[in-house]
Amino acid sequence: MSEGAIAAATLNVIKIIDHVLSALERLTMVAACAALFAIMVLVFLDGTLRYTINRPLAFTVDVVNLYLISAAFLPVLSHTLRHGGHICVDLFAKSLPKRLYNGLIGAALVLSAGLIAIMAYVVTDLSLESWNTGEYTVGLFAFPVWISKAIVAVSLLILLARTVHLGLANLIAGLTGFESFAFPILHSEDDFEEEAV
Repeated sequence: MSEGAIAAATLNVIKIIDHVLSALERLTMVAACAALFAIMVLVFLDGTLRYTINRPLAFTVDVVNLYLISAAFLPVLSHTLRHGGHICVDLFAKSLPKRLYNGLIGAALVLSAGLIAIMAYVVTDLSLESWNTGEYTVGLFAFPVWISKAIVAVSLLILLARTVHLGLANLIAGLTGFESFAFPILHSEDDFEEEAV
């Protein structure tokens, strides 16, 4: 097999994985938007009922804190990483040669994946333990705790998959010089201007 054929096959695999992860990220984005909307509705209803008829929703605080905040913010971590939305300090990034930049970004993401894998493992284990022991909250309403832990675990697993994907793609781009393998963390100069506003 020629070097060009191997590069084309590698690029196809990288793109297929990106499409699969992007579809999954779109689903998590919809779920996160639904959770954010549910927070808004519950807090509005709770406040309205509290101040109009002195009958607040007793479960609002538990549901929002236990499930909805995690469901609104954690599942979008992977999508945010893919589109360069995480905070980064890149004082020297624009001055580095593209190949070196891709290699360094790839190496950093692969190393980060190790830490994310540990977190995902621990939270998944805690979630399964909570499921097996039938752990519930104490209070007026007994809510299952494993769901809140599972939200974190699933979010971290998706983030782990995306981090490994971007890390390996950028690392391969840095090592081989095939820039088409790399996924830019920042899309353009406009990203810097938008952050500065």
